[in-house]
Amino acid sequence: MRALKEHSGLSLRQLGERAEERGDVLPRSTLADVLNRSTLPRPELLAAFVRACGGGEEDVREWLAARERVAAPAPREAGATARRRRGPLLWAAGAGLAALATLGAWAWWPEGEPAAGSRSLPLPDGEVVIHPADAPGLCLTEGRQRGGAYASAVAVQGPCDTAGRPRSYLRAVGTEDWYFVEWYKPSEGYGCLTLIDEGPAAGLFEPVNRADCSARRPEQHFRLEPVAGPGAASGETAYLLRHEQSGRCLAFAEDAEPGDADANADAGAQAGAGAEAVLGDCTGDSAQAFLIDATP
Repeated sequence: MRALKEHSGLSLRQLGERAEERGDVLPRSTLADVLNRSTLPRPELLAAFVRACGGGEEDVREWLAARERVAAPAPREAGATARRRRGPLLWAAGAGLAALATLGAWAWWPEGEPAAGSRSLPLPDGEVVIHPADAPGLCLTEGRQRGGAYASAVAVQGPCDTAGRPRSYLRAVGTEDWYFVEWYKPSEGYGCLTLIDEGPAAGLFEPVNRADCSARRPEQHFRLEPVAGPGAASGETAYLLRHEQSGRCLAFAEDAEPGDADANADAGAQAGAGAEAVLGDCTGDSAQAFLIDATP
């Protein structure tokens, strides 16, 4: 971590400011303690630190995985070399917390272009816009349950240019390839989409405060899987959003009522604006495919 901070060229104050801009919390005093001691940082502090240093969500996942390896009771072999993922800078693995940065094996290309032979990130980092592949003029955004039985905000398919629309982010959970789908509104802060499991809105998704978003809550996690076949018809890379808890995929209800599992599974390709986000069996067709664009 000390090597990464030095490479970033940022002061503790600047790192804290950059973390705040991304909605993270990175107290200067806490970070200073971590950098000057040999104890493991908390996962959320490590993730905020990597983002503040310029890392993307793929980097965050690798650093968190490195932390888990360091924390594991089984000793690592001395001198193990971490996998190179991006160049030109590569740190070799060593022992203990001082080598946590090297275990993450994080390096990057300065101008945003992949080095020869390296694997490009499959997804944009930071703020994104998530479009249904069969309705690219609409977005995954905030709305209300059409039946009116649930007053709080839920995830729907709606116009992308609506005033006050929440900003969307993909955040690595830190385990395997799972992500939080996060929203941000200045009046409410950050929250992650969470499956509602009971009541009049059962089967829909609502944002919950980031403080309640956890790697131990699979109802909040999505894996983004590239689509082959009908779902990729637009020519752009499209993704299924597979829900960890259910193993099913995100789609939009056509005429389904919340809580009607059979109807939700048949969410139609022509669902219009205001259709609620629901889960259905993963068929890979365009009704379940999403385009994900980085926001400048």
